[in-house]
Amino acid sequence: MTGDWQFILNESSVEFLLACKARQREGLLKVLHGLAANPYQRGDYEGRDSTGRPVQITLAGGFLITFWADSYVEELRVIRIETV
Repeated sequence: MTGDWQFILNESSVEFLLACKARQREGLLKVLHGLAANPYQRGDYEGRDSTGRPVQITLAGGFLITFWADSYVEELRVIRIETV
């Protein structure tokens, strides 16, 4: 792995992140950087997105983060962040 992976947030995830308090936002960013550093890790749960693509769901700091690894462009696609 080259370490060049980035996390990419969809619009609803950006809005969620911006609505968080500063401390929560910092914690979420730390988790997102960690996920991008190891994009093929398995989540706590597995699911499927609206197209049927397998996604990973990770529980971190009171949040559920749904993502999938786009290896073609080395991006971790975050498609949902929600409060538990």
